[in-house]
Amino acid sequence: MTAGCEPLSDAEFETELGRFAPFEDRPALAIAVSGGADSTALAILSAAWAGRRGGSVTALIVDHGLRAESAAEARMVAERLTAASITPVILSANGHPAPVRRDQAAARELRYGRLVSWCRAHGVLHLLTGHHQHDQAETVLMRLLHGSGLDGLAGINPCRQLADVRVLRPLLRVDPARLRALLRDRAIPWLEDPSNAASTYERNRLRRQLPRLATAGLSSAALRQLADDAARARAGVGEHLAGLIAGSCRLSPFGYAVIEPDVLAASGPDLAAIVLSRVLATVGGRPWPAGVASSARLVAGLNEGRRGRVGTLGGCIVARTAAAILVYRERRNLPAAMTVTPDGGPGAMPPAGELPLWDGRFHLRWDFHDGDAVPTMPLQLRPLHHDGVLRSVPWPRGSELPTPILATMPAMFAGDELIAAPFGGEVTDGRRAGLTRFDVVFRPRWSLSGHGYFLSGGNSVIM
Repeated sequence: MTAGCEPLSDAEFETELGRFAPFEDRPALAIAVSGGADSTALAILSAAWAGRRGGSVTALIVDHGLRAESAAEARMVAERLTAASITPVILSANGHPAPVRRDQAAARELRYGRLVSWCRAHGVLHLLTGHHQHDQAETVLMRLLHGSGLDGLAGINPCRQLADVRVLRPLLRVDPARLRALLRDRAIPWLEDPSNAASTYERNRLRRQLPRLATAGLSSAALRQLADDAARARAGVGEHLAGLIAGSCRLSPFGYAVIEPDVLAASGPDLAAIVLSRVLATVGGRPWPAGVASSARLVAGLNEGRRGRVGTLGGCIVARTAAAILVYRERRNLPAAMTVTPDGGPGAMPPAGELPLWDGRFHLRWDFHDGDAVPTMPLQLRPLHHDGVLRSVPWPRGSELPTPILATMPAMFAGDELIAAPFGGEVTDGRRAGLTRFDVVFRPRWSLSGHGYFLSGGNSVIM
């Protein structure tokens, strides 16, 4: 057995996970397990690590429902984990709306949403995923080919801070062959995801090229080192960038951003492009910043001083007024309508519950009361601008919100009648429909600072 294929040891895993210290006493970990070799090995190693500290591990298995056999596979994975003395929880698609797209990106978005929701509901602070050295290499290679800047070349973030959970990736420095060796050594089976062989996906095509690139000196380890170097460089400018963002950007609780053009211009075009890319990701509800090269082209247009709409990028519109730069969500590709009923039912959202991330931007909560009022028809959750029609709504706090911004916000409808508007949970005519609460909180996937918290001041927030 070659050194590169020696099983990853518990002591080595202790070192890798130790990079994310400190942990609480008796730490509780959630492990995202697909049933593949990498996540299965992560669950085994994590269970031993937590056991030595009197902690616990829960393996979360998401049955995305995008393939007919996914439910049976989830049950099989749960049985194997139980046999290894690891507690499994299957997060199924029952009661959740099907994703509009049925591709890898849609499945990944759905999966993370359910994983984070479970962690939030059960007070688990640490969600671990099985991303390894080859995943990092593929990601860096993809971003090289797409002309990414410093943020992109830093690759997969080892630790991503969300609002109430942190996503940890302790295997990013580990060759996946060592994880498979671990499972073979312990006679633990795993599943192979058939989508990993599909040439439709760019990542799969690049994966096949990695051995050839390695012979030319561009190995997975070299690409991982590039990511490490880029991450260190990014950290070096992070403090200055955070100050620039705080001094030039204001985020509204209604999901748009205002940028001071003079401050942005004074920072120079390179930093300005990074700031704009982060604003676009936050306002557009994206999981990562827009490409810096594309943002730089928008910055050039803004510096020309043109008034009105300057361009679109990352699902956002960037416009220049006399005093400010306005960034807001465009109307395209907003979420499809979702049914909400008091008694639930197939394809309906929970009657009293939450949608942690609507359009990647808003956290929604709603309740029906237990009285005699029963809705005459199911309610629908959909954008205020739906099917080409913008509904009339009461303006918040006596001041009008610009129509293009208002149009992209979520609201509750009964047929064509507006029931609840997204302003501080106000319910306009909800009691007749049985709805007593509708809270809309701006909590986007990406924060301007790159961390999972924000500072609030008055009617503005700085993420």
